[in-house]
Amino acid sequence: STTSLVFKEKAALFGKEPPFHVRGNLKYLGSGCEPLEEKWNGIALFQRGSCTFWMKGYHGMRAGASAVIIGNHFSSSALITMHAPPEKDADVLDIPIVFVKGEDNRQIQVLLN
Repeated sequence: STTSLVFKEKAALFGKEPPFHVRGNLKYLGSGCEPLEEKWNGIALFQRGSCTFWMKGYHGMRAGASAVIIGNHFSSSALITMHAPPEKDADVLDIPIVFVKGEDNRQIQVLLN
């Protein structure tokens, strides 16, 4: 069965501009702060924290993800602007990377479990 989710997101200031709709299998893959041991050609969901947003996007892209969602672990409804660290090449990332608020992240996690 297929479930469609619609939520407000904010695209990173690096990576590929997200299309109007992103479709694919979604999988929670932890923090995204270390290289992933498994390949994943769907949408990677990472938890906010422990490393830079750029690093999460990079590890998702290297694992084969078609897009990365970074979910806030705070209950704040604010959408954060994600920047690449100055020492990193922002153009290296060629997949969409978006941030979702905590409430939407929790909703996604419930559906995945």
